[in-house]
Amino acid sequence: MEKESEATIVNIASAAGLLPNAPGLTAYAASKGGVVNLTRALAAELAPKIRVNSVCPGMVDTPMADGFRGNVGNYALKRLADPVEIARAILFLTSAESSYVTGAALAADGGRSFH
Repeated sequence: MEKESEATIVNIASAAGLLPNAPGLTAYAASKGGVVNLTRALAAELAPKIRVNSVCPGMVDTPMADGFRGNVGNYALKRLADPVEIARAILFLTSAESSYVTGAALAADGGRSFH
Protein backbone atom coordinates (compact mmCIF):
# COMPACT_ATOMS: atom_id res chain seq x y z
CA MET A 1 0.00 0.00 0.00
CA GLU A 2 2.86 2.39 0.67
CA LYS A 3 3.75 2.30 -3.04
CA GLU A 4 0.34 3.67 -4.02
CA SER A 5 -0.16 7.42 -4.27
CA GLU A 6 -3.57 7.46 -2.58
CA ALA A 7 -3.76 4.42 -0.32
CA THR A 8 -6.46 4.33 2.34
CA ILE A 9 -7.75 1.97 5.01
CA VAL A 10 -11.27 2.17 6.41
CA ASN A 11 -11.95 0.19 9.59
CA ILE A 12 -15.49 -0.63 10.64
CA ALA A 13 -16.13 0.19 14.29
CA SER A 14 -19.53 1.02 15.80
CA ALA A 15 -21.44 3.88 17.37
CA ALA A 16 -21.04 1.83 20.56
CA GLY A 17 -17.31 2.52 20.29
CA LEU A 18 -18.06 6.24 20.54
CA LEU A 19 -20.89 6.15 23.07
CA PRO A 20 -21.51 2.85 24.87
CA ASN A 21 -25.05 2.89 26.23
CA ALA A 22 -26.43 -0.62 26.17
CA PRO A 23 -26.26 -2.80 29.29
CA GLY A 24 -24.66 -6.17 28.70
CA LEU A 25 -22.57 -5.01 25.75
CA THR A 26 -19.46 -3.92 27.65
CA ALA A 27 -17.06 -6.19 25.77
CA TYR A 28 -18.58 -5.17 22.41
CA ALA A 29 -18.31 -1.45 23.21
CA ALA A 30 -14.74 -1.87 24.46
CA SER A 31 -13.68 -3.77 21.36
CA LYS A 32 -15.24 -1.18 19.03
CA GLY A 33 -13.60 1.61 21.02
CA GLY A 34 -10.38 -0.28 20.47
CA VAL A 35 -10.97 -0.19 16.71
CA VAL A 36 -11.43 3.60 16.89
CA ASN A 37 -8.14 4.01 18.76
CA LEU A 38 -6.35 1.50 16.52
CA THR A 39 -7.47 3.65 13.60
CA ARG A 40 -6.00 6.77 15.18
CA ALA A 41 -2.72 5.05 16.03
CA LEU A 42 -2.38 3.61 12.52
CA ALA A 43 -3.21 6.99 10.99
CA ALA A 44 -0.34 8.56 12.91
CA GLU A 45 2.02 5.71 12.11
CA LEU A 46 1.26 5.36 8.40
CA ALA A 47 0.93 9.03 7.43
CA PRO A 48 1.57 10.55 4.99
CA LYS A 49 1.59 7.52 2.68
CA ILE A 50 -1.62 5.85 3.89
CA ARG A 51 -4.75 7.47 5.28
CA VAL A 52 -6.60 5.47 7.95
CA ASN A 53 -10.15 6.22 9.10
CA SER A 54 -13.06 4.36 10.65
CA VAL A 55 -16.81 4.31 10.16
CA CYS A 56 -18.96 3.95 13.26
CA PRO A 57 -22.42 2.82 12.16
CA GLY A 58 -25.47 2.75 14.32
CA MET A 59 -27.99 -0.04 13.84
CA VAL A 60 -28.36 -1.00 10.19
CA ASP A 61 -31.52 -2.49 8.67
CA THR A 62 -30.21 -6.05 8.22
CA PRO A 63 -31.26 -9.38 9.75
CA MET A 64 -29.01 -8.54 12.72
CA ALA A 65 -31.49 -5.74 13.53
CA ASP A 66 -34.47 -8.10 13.87
CA GLY A 67 -36.22 -7.20 17.10
CA PHE A 68 -34.68 -3.73 17.19
CA ARG A 69 -36.59 -1.92 14.44
CA GLY A 70 -39.12 -0.31 16.76
CA ASN A 71 -36.52 0.83 19.27
CA VAL A 72 -35.07 3.93 17.61
CA GLY A 73 -35.80 6.44 20.37
CA ASN A 74 -32.12 7.22 20.93
CA TYR A 75 -31.58 7.95 17.21
CA ALA A 76 -32.11 11.58 16.19
CA LEU A 77 -33.27 10.46 12.72
CA LYS A 78 -35.73 7.94 14.26
CA ARG A 79 -34.85 5.12 11.87
CA LEU A 80 -32.26 2.47 11.12
CA ALA A 81 -29.65 2.97 8.43
CA ASP A 82 -30.03 1.43 5.02
CA PRO A 83 -26.89 -0.63 4.26
CA VAL A 84 -26.24 1.59 1.23
CA GLU A 85 -25.91 4.61 3.54
CA ILE A 86 -23.05 2.93 5.39
CA ALA A 87 -21.45 1.90 2.11
CA ARG A 88 -21.57 5.55 0.99
CA ALA A 89 -19.78 6.66 4.15
CA ILE A 90 -17.05 4.11 3.46
CA LEU A 91 -16.86 5.20 -0.17
CA PHE A 92 -16.46 8.83 0.92
CA LEU A 93 -13.49 7.92 3.12
CA THR A 94 -11.82 6.10 0.22
CA SER A 95 -12.44 8.92 -2.26
CA ALA A 96 -10.49 12.02 -3.25
CA GLU A 97 -13.19 14.11 -1.52
CA SER A 98 -11.73 13.02 1.83
CA SER A 99 -8.08 13.42 0.83
CA TYR A 100 -7.34 15.57 3.90
CA VAL A 101 -9.07 13.23 6.38
CA THR A 102 -7.10 10.73 8.41
CA GLY A 103 -7.53 9.38 11.93
CA ALA A 104 -11.25 10.17 11.88
CA ALA A 105 -14.09 8.15 13.36
CA LEU A 106 -17.06 8.97 11.14
CA ALA A 107 -20.30 8.50 13.07
CA ALA A 108 -22.80 7.21 10.49
CA ASP A 109 -25.32 6.58 13.21
CA GLY A 110 -28.40 8.70 12.59
CA GLY A 111 -27.47 10.93 15.51
CA ARG A 112 -27.24 8.13 18.09
CA SER A 113 -23.88 9.24 19.45
CA PHE A 114 -25.12 12.71 20.38
CA HIS A 115 -28.85 12.21 20.90
